[in-house]
Amino acid sequence: MILSLKNEGSNLNFEEPDKKMQKCMQEESLSIRQKRDTLVRLALEKCVSNYHEWTAEAGGHAKENTFLGKPPKAMVIKYGKGNRKNEADFAIMDLWKVWYYSNGTLKEADIRLEPVMTPVSGMFYPEAWAEFAVNEKIPCLYLSCYFGPRNAIGYCYKIEEQGNTPLLCGEKVLWIA
Repeated sequence: MILSLKNEGSNLNFEEPDKKMQKCMQEESLSIRQKRDTLVRLALEKCVSNYHEWTAEAGGHAKENTFLGKPPKAMVIKYGKGNRKNEADFAIMDLWKVWYYSNGTLKEADIRLEPVMTPVSGMFYPEAWAEFAVNEKIPCLYLSCYFGPRNAIGYCYKIEEQGNTPLLCGEKVLWIA
């Protein structure tokens, strides 16, 4: 839409909305999407890292039986809008994406996928699961990993930016089961 202002014989034309403003808004939108994608990638890396760390502690290989039980063979990872239940925990209120990690491969999965939780082997479920959400008000990322009925951990990572790139800093353990 073009606005025309006539002022004592002078014609001034203004484009509305301003092209520069549109371009800035598109770049800002792209930048926000890129930041969100980077945070999701970082959270997925933390989930996979936790999976390897916890299964390694229980016996090295996820297929190996130990006195603690057989560690999970895979992990279901869920991402969505979270809501704090209390100071130490959160719940996903609106699920946006799900991934399945097994044998070193991470794949996007059906959003209805749930981890296999029976039969329990010692301290472990057959499949672990993790959930994460970003709290934009604080800003921080909440991440919970569940490996068995009494074998889980919850974290909070402070989100900071270096340049225009988000980073997960200041790992804080919120709870351990």
